[in-house]
Amino acid sequence: MEKRSPSYLRILTIVILSTAFIMSCSQLGAFAYGKISQTDQPFAANTSIGTVLVSGESKKQATENLLHSINERQTKSGLSLTFADRKMTLPVHAIQFSLEESVRDAKNGIDNPLVATITESNVRQLLKEIADEKLIETVKVSELRAEIQKQAGLLDMNEQVISLTDFFDDSVSVSVIAHAKKENIDVKSLSSWVESTPPIKIPAFGEFSFMNDLSVNAGNWSDEFLTQAASLVYEAGLSTNLQILERNTSKELPEGVKLGFEAKVNRNGMDLKLANPNDFEMTIAFKVTQPDVLIVEISGYPTGRQYNVVVKDSKTIPYRKIVQYTALLPNGKDIKVKGKPGYSVSVYRETQDPLKKKLESVQMSNDFYLPVNEVVLREMPVESETEIEEGARLDGEVNEQQAVEKDEIILRPEISGEKDNSLE
Repeated sequence: MEKRSPSYLRILTIVILSTAFIMSCSQLGAFAYGKISQTDQPFAANTSIGTVLVSGESKKQATENLLHSINERQTKSGLSLTFADRKMTLPVHAIQFSLEESVRDAKNGIDNPLVATITESNVRQLLKEIADEKLIETVKVSELRAEIQKQAGLLDMNEQVISLTDFFDDSVSVSVIAHAKKENIDVKSLSSWVESTPPIKIPAFGEFSFMNDLSVNAGNWSDEFLTQAASLVYEAGLSTNLQILERNTSKELPEGVKLGFEAKVNRNGMDLKLANPNDFEMTIAFKVTQPDVLIVEISGYPTGRQYNVVVKDSKTIPYRKIVQYTALLPNGKDIKVKGKPGYSVSVYRETQDPLKKKLESVQMSNDFYLPVNEVVLREMPVESETEIEEGARLDGEVNEQQAVEKDEIILRPEISGEKDNSLE
């Protein structure tokens, strides 16, 4: 068998390698041309990145359009974190946008995400602006971080708000955050009230009306009982951050109502109205622990802050005794209308942080109740008409000069001889 020469094999090898090289270059050139052509091609219809429509735009144009939208959004609106009545807007530098990556990976004809990034350490730092350390430990930070990146990537020109309560772990739950108790309430009214008054929810950022939301017109409760119930709601509300929109008081301190905590209501237009400043709903519930004891409980998320009610400048204003002589009293006995002292008091709400540091003190009310003078109707002593007139004149002169300084005032006798039971 004849052997092939080494030169022939070399030539054959060179030809094969040359052919393979030429074919490879051809394929690579076609691939590179395709990529270049694809880069230069505008995006197809119905293509968006974030909320920015990039249809018909080149990648360079799309990048410039996205950059403009980011700057506009940061100027006109923002992304905020909220908890309770606290809110903070994320600073511009906290979130980084990957424009080149977002444009490069965008698919034609669909809504594509804009890649936004925030570090976990930045998220934790931001949380310190609206929550204390103990509360931050209960937040699912990784899930919150993902939501921030998602919302930021939408580039929504409207304000976006993320509530921290949506990212609490199972250790945080709604609980009773304030309560108030009143004893010696009418048992019959109390029983029907609790049975017909289910817990009422105040929505996040919503309002509450005692007379409207509790359907008080459906029952036969007296205005006095309703005022006692409303006053309990008001007292409990002072130990929260609920805002007082409307609150009324009487001229005289009603029986069974604590000084500084009255909230007078009636069917003639007086109401107690509260506002919930929190980003979570709150609940007001009525309970009975004993036959004549009413308890009001307000439930919500613990905010890490404590609201203390402080009563200051409480004063009692004594009443005066007025003695009025008149004729022909029934049975010849004195008629007495008991007096009531007046009062003045100021109530403050002090806010403390978890370390008991006072953050603020706000005056919630400055109540004043007039005293009610005691009046005694006394039968005139048996004297001559002349003596009566002289005595009346002298008493009148003395009283006109000294009435302001005396605790007991003696009014001029009635001498007409007619029966007078008037207290005026």
